[in-house]
Amino acid sequence: MVRHLFSLMICFLPTITFASAEDHKTAAAPGKIVITDEDIKKMKVHSVVELLNRIPGVSATESSVNFRGASTTEILVLLDGRRINDLTSSWRAVNWSAISLDAVERIEICKGTGSVLYGDNSSGGVISITTRKIAKGSRGSAELSCGRFNYQEYDLNYQQETRNLGLGLSAGWKKTDGFRVNSDKDLKRLSTKLSCRLDDKKNAVFSFDYSQLEKGIPGKTYFPTPRATGDEENWGATFFCPLGRLNTGTHYSNFEKEYKNPDTGFLNIMESWAVDEKVSSTISAGRLGEFDIGTEVEVSHVKGNKITSRQEEKYAFFATKDIRFEGIPLTLDLGIRANIYSDFPNLLNPQIQLNYSHFKTGIQLSINQSNNIPTFYQRYYETTTLKSNPDLGMEKAINCSLSFSSQFRERLDGDISFFLSRISDRICFVLEGDIGRYRNIGSVTRKGIDTSIKWRPNDLWQIKSSYTYLVAKDDDTGRYVTYSPEHRFDLDIQYKPTKNLYLGLYTKYVSKKFLDIDNTKTLRGCYLRSDLRGDYSLTERLRFFFKITNLFDRDYDVTDGYPCIPRAWMMGMGCNF
Repeated sequence: MVRHLFSLMICFLPTITFASAEDHKTAAAPGKIVITDEDIKKMKVHSVVELLNRIPGVSATESSVNFRGASTTEILVLLDGRRINDLTSSWRAVNWSAISLDAVERIEICKGTGSVLYGDNSSGGVISITTRKIAKGSRGSAELSCGRFNYQEYDLNYQQETRNLGLGLSAGWKKTDGFRVNSDKDLKRLSTKLSCRLDDKKNAVFSFDYSQLEKGIPGKTYFPTPRATGDEENWGATFFCPLGRLNTGTHYSNFEKEYKNPDTGFLNIMESWAVDEKVSSTISAGRLGEFDIGTEVEVSHVKGNKITSRQEEKYAFFATKDIRFEGIPLTLDLGIRANIYSDFPNLLNPQIQLNYSHFKTGIQLSINQSNNIPTFYQRYYETTTLKSNPDLGMEKAINCSLSFSSQFRERLDGDISFFLSRISDRICFVLEGDIGRYRNIGSVTRKGIDTSIKWRPNDLWQIKSSYTYLVAKDDDTGRYVTYSPEHRFDLDIQYKPTKNLYLGLYTKYVSKKFLDIDNTKTLRGCYLRSDLRGDYSLTERLRFFFKITNLFDRDYDVTDGYPCIPRAWMMGMGCNF
């Protein structure tokens, strides 16, 4: 295959030009979803979770996200380039509440791609969140809200640049009593960013993020834990400093978790950290043009009272190349990544992507190979009911997708994607008598269609809808994979009767989900819910808002034994200064 591809490139060589990395960044990419700060303002959302649930084909909870059948175990989440998937979690949970939405400048969502630039645990895709750059002058915002179940949230953001130095601060507090016994939560967070302008185009930036979450853990409805509690403390730091033509990024993440249940005497304490160094640059190779190359080193460590203390290293080298064809709006993106592990076999992951963009139509074909590393929890955590498996291997995945996007008319646009993923050496939790353990078992094929459409019939109304059809089956048994709904439909209706008033009704339907590998049990209730929201700007700086979630008070389980939140309301105000 590689030989034929090289021959094809040679045939086209007289009509090939080599695009720079900057050209590529501005090219149309129908396979990527980009949300800017202006988009966030128009969406009238107040949290990252709420925003993600408004993205076609994406579903999120307070600690997870999934699309196209992939979950946080195989979706990499980055905050200013730093991995924020929890290393102490069995499913690589993400604490979305620790991110202030007002501090976000840009969110990029890549479905099924990203393994060349970002490495392992991204076979499902990548969500990259970029916080605001500190601009000249000063800006700030404050927001407070309250609601049912003694819900309270306070958010404060401020940035200022004087001469060549910039300072950014962000703080928040969120608490609720919850709707079940022992489901209270208390989250505090603090972030800071320092920047130094080196010249007109380059800044050195240091950022620090801290969050603490204290919560009750109610347990499943059929096995409640009314006195169990959890305490999570996470912090991380990032430092960017360009050195000539080199872009360097240093990241540190620390996760601490404590779970205790006085009724059973169970106590679990885990701590994990990771330090990551990434260096990239654009180099010129004469007639072959420019290549984007880079290297990455990561060291991670875990310890706890019920887990074997471990430290692991991994190294990576990656290169990407953009080839543009003269006379036709076609770009060929080639990429390859070499992964070297201290505890796993080394891997070489390639990616080929073909982009066509003409007027208001875009087409993208993408094929890549990626892998997912088993978590520390899956390999080394051990209790009386869970046995460790230090020999657990990595998952390997091949992803293919074909995407189309077009603006049919001035007020009508849409897109459709066909996707196929095959995961081998799949990691599953298996019961061996009364003891469970994680094992590599067989393979899974996921395939389906993602489609969305946006229609603006006039200046008052906007209607957005999306649909995902997913078939995720075990290749050996032919049965459906657990928690993988076949159908999902979203409808978002927005009404803006005046310049200052905004109303929106969001409805989501998710078809049945199987709970067991034999496909005999399904999740309780039908996942159909609607949320109503409103926003009124009294002045350019002062606004009021409200939201009613689960408007029709539907009763269903989000996961097995964990019911959805009943109808709840929230109202608040925000100001810019």
